[in-house]
Amino acid sequence: MTMSRSSSPTSSSSSSLAVTATVVVATLALALALAAPANAEGNCTAGLEWSSTQQLCVDINDCLPHPCFVSSTCFDEPAPARGYTCAPCPPGYEGDGVHCVDINGCKDAPCYPNVECVDLPPPSDGFECGQCPVGLSGDGLNCTVYHDEQLWTEVEKNLCFGASDDSSAAFQFRMFGVVAEFRLVHRSGAFVCDKSQPDVKSNWGCAPDTDLFGVFIADEDSRRLVVPEADQAGYVFSGVRNQWYSLATPGITSSSAELTMTVPNGGVEVTSDTSYALFYGEDLFAHGTSNNDGIVCVDLMARYLSVTSVWEDNLTTDDDNNL
Repeated sequence: MTMSRSSSPTSSSSSSLAVTATVVVATLALALALAAPANAEGNCTAGLEWSSTQQLCVDINDCLPHPCFVSSTCFDEPAPARGYTCAPCPPGYEGDGVHCVDINGCKDAPCYPNVECVDLPPPSDGFECGQCPVGLSGDGLNCTVYHDEQLWTEVEKNLCFGASDDSSAAFQFRMFGVVAEFRLVHRSGAFVCDKSQPDVKSNWGCAPDTDLFGVFIADEDSRRLVVPEADQAGYVFSGVRNQWYSLATPGITSSSAELTMTVPNGGVEVTSDTSYALFYGEDLFAHGTSNNDGIVCVDLMARYLSVTSVWEDNLTTDDDNNL
């Protein structure tokens, strides 16, 4: 008699479970390998480090602690690379993103000479200029001489010069450029051409209320005339050495309170390397001074056509003159 053999139901079920378990384990192992590539626990591959809290290898964040400038974003390099990249410095700063410094808007000295420059803080990279020097107007970046009624600028106060003994009054300009006119404002004193007649005196000449004048501005050292000169229009010279002149301007005499001397032909340039002086004509030309007497003190003004620079350290004040 032939007998047939059939599989046991219990044996078949055990085989299916074993296959399923094998598949699950393999899948889990693959997922772990993909999520945290490592040779073993705590031995991660390049660019990764072991996380005890997550129990896997994670990217090493090279942006911790923050290595970039406080306002610059840090970008970490993904594994397997190491390192970081900093965003550019924020507005108003310059540098590499790690080290950023304020852009100094004053580094190129953009303001007018001797005008204070104030660097503006970030996010600005600009600057502000202070006030223009005395005698000039503008925004501090560009300064020019005043216009219209404000053209006259003080050069020096209380300059005193005499009629003899080489007693000129030296001065230096504090603004340099081209001067069109000079104005002398009488403060005190008088010139006398004859000591035997002390009451015959004037502010600018020899005798009172005449049209002859004897006041000059010249280079203190070389005595080269600045104003007036013999070839300058508006002046008529007289005397053995042209030590006297008359003006084409009506109404001004040797006793007037002010004397204005115009420089024709585009004015005269005054510079920082020259010392100037006020002279009485006969004293300047060393002729006819033996009987002269007197000292005159004046305030000197100038009207500029253009200004090239200003020397603030040479400014004088009322307090300086009263020392």
